[in-house]
Amino acid sequence: MTNRLPLPNRRRCETFTLDFGGLSRPHTVSVGYYDDGRIGELFITGGKSGEQVQTIARDGAIMASLALQHGVTIDTMHHAITRNSQDEPQSVLGVVVDGLRGFEHIEPRRMCGAAIDRRISPITKDNGQWDVDAENHLAETEALQQ
Repeated sequence: MTNRLPLPNRRRCETFTLDFGGLSRPHTVSVGYYDDGRIGELFITGGKSGEQVQTIARDGAIMASLALQHGVTIDTMHHAITRNSQDEPQSVLGVVVDGLRGFEHIEPRRMCGAAIDRRISPITKDNGQWDVDAENHLAETEALQQ
């Protein structure tokens, strides 16, 4: 087993909201980064406190955070999540993981909340799919790194 790489006490964090699963309230997602720009933690809240959907989202984010801190990549998680026959993620964690692909190694000073917001939103309420296709995301990521 790989040793856990803890995050620095003070770290960059991006927060955004997304609609998923037809809930009356959006999910709030926070992404914490290592100093080198790698994603090191996720927090997801959604639904009302105490509801099962909120517990599942929070626990999924904790497990994803532990995996990231033990060296598992976002790309590996992307391939492991449950998908439907159209290859769409079936959980809010899957939607977040799909949206964060490509942001794992962006230089911290080049990354900003606006870039994540463009990548993550708008999201359709029905299935939580990203509104930006992979080619647009790649071009956007390359532009940020210049």
